Amino acid sequence: MTQTAYVLVSCMMGQEHSILEQIRTIPQVKTAIITYGEYDIVAKIETSTAQEMAEIISSQIRQIQKIRSTITLHVI
Repeated sequence: MTQTAYVLVSCMMGQEHSILEQIRTIPQVKTAIITYGEYDIVAKIETSTAQEMAEIISSQIRQIQKIRSTITLHVI
């Protein structure tokens, strides 16, 4: 069963476009858009396992420089 999650990303001011482009290079990211409000970017991620999802979020997205914080919304 496919695992789906939305990751809400808060960036340092002025870094949204650079971070968006980096997030879009991750193959499991199906959609990533800039938003206005408390979070700057929303990314939809699809993986084949929960472990792969955790790896993508922890080892790839959260490691991008200039990201202040993330929240993950796992779709059930």
